Amino acid sequence: MTGCAAATFRHTRLLSSAQSAAFKIDGLTMSSPSNTVNEALPGLNLTLTATNTGAPTTLAFADNTAAITTAMQDLTGALNEIVAQLKAATDPVSGDLARDGGALALKRALAQLAGSIVMPNAATGAPRTLADLGLSTQRDGTFLLDGARLAATLKADPNGAAAMFTNGIHGVYSTVDALYRKASAASDPGSLAGGIARYTSQKTKAASDLADLADKQEALRQQFVVRFSATQSAVSASTSTLDFLKNQIAAWNKSGN
Repeated sequence: MTGCAAATFRHTRLLSSAQSAAFKIDGLTMSSPSNTVNEALPGLNLTLTATNTGAPTTLAFADNTAAITTAMQDLTGALNEIVAQLKAATDPVSGDLARDGGALALKRALAQLAGSIVMPNAATGAPRTLADLGLSTQRDGTFLLDGARLAATLKADPNGAAAMFTNGIHGVYSTVDALYRKASAASDPGSLAGGIARYTSQKTKAASDLADLADKQEALRQQFVVRFSATQSAVSASTSTLDFLKNQIAAWNKSGN
């Protein structure tokens, strides 16, 4: 007889269910289905190895001087394109949005952008505004990038400057995003999108009113045609009667002679 090896099974018990990894970056809550987080920030991958509640980890940034300089140059160019379009749209003589509150509000917001604090949680002495990164507003409303000031900020506090370009609740990206969201909120009558929605509604109503007017004009034209035909018939009848009377009078005059 051949012997059989006996298999021993142990009872197993589920101690806890798997959960997504939860973490924060610059105060912004995030989660990941695994402990490996790709693109937690542009170009930044994280490997989460343990919990550290109450003792945040400080991330140091590599030298991103060239990338930040390019980003600021691109931002300045994009802002100037917006300014140019707004200037044309709000021109007092030829602008379609010359008196639009939303367009004027966006112009004011752009005029204040360079000096606005985009990093309220920055350490004392660290860059806090776009002006610290060299952005300035000219008298005509356009933007200018001061390369010397940007270079000085990057040299004095490269980590502070790099922190302004994270995807957290503060920084350059969130500030520009907030500006965009406010201007594009169609539900806000004081925004640029709200004004566009209002004008679109007015245009639709005007088109409907024009269609109604065209229908009324056509109905009135048809009434005039009918009335003119009736008048023309009456005039023709009167002309015939007049001709008959003239001929009759002429016959009377002839017989009297």
